[in-house]
Amino acid sequence: MSSKDSALHTRLRDVYVESHDPPDLVDYQENKQRHQNPEKPLPVNRTSSFAELHPGVGRATKVTTTKRGKITLESALDMLTEHGKNPDVNDAERLANTYRLNPDTLSHVLKHYQLFKIHIPEVKETPDFDPLKAGQTWVEDTKDELKGAISLMEEHKAHRKRLAQKDDERKKLQKLGPGASKQ
Repeated sequence: MSSKDSALHTRLRDVYVESHDPPDLVDYQENKQRHQNPEKPLPVNRTSSFAELHPGVGRATKVTTTKRGKITLESALDMLTEHGKNPDVNDAERLANTYRLNPDTLSHVLKHYQLFKIHIPEVKETPDFDPLKAGQTWVEDTKDELKGAISLMEEHKAHRKRLAQKDDERKKLQKLGPGASKQ
């Protein structure tokens, strides 16, 4: 559709819609109160504070009482943190009394569970590296390789020279005949 239909456009401009809700059927105040349950009240303050969040859990802590021998996730994190900071002072017996737990079970928990630790290695200072610049060891290695190659070439030359001399002597002996001997 590349062009505008003017007749349709004028008819659409003439259309005007008016709508009114019947006042007798909808009572807004009654509708608001109908959804509120007194046993489950809606929260009044909808803002949350990050100060209430417990580290490592990601949710706000609630003050709850737990049965003897049970522990909440937040308390377990606190207990493991205390033991990790100072294991000599916060041993299994002391923590068992504080958190109302079985000392034997707690000693096994402290033995087998730990919190994650972050290890950030130190940044080592490295000198600026230029790949086009010959290093000290590279030059020395090259000189040693060259010396070894030159000495090997000299040995091969000397060996060829000895072989050539022996070959010449053999040819001379062949020319002189079978009765000739070395002098």
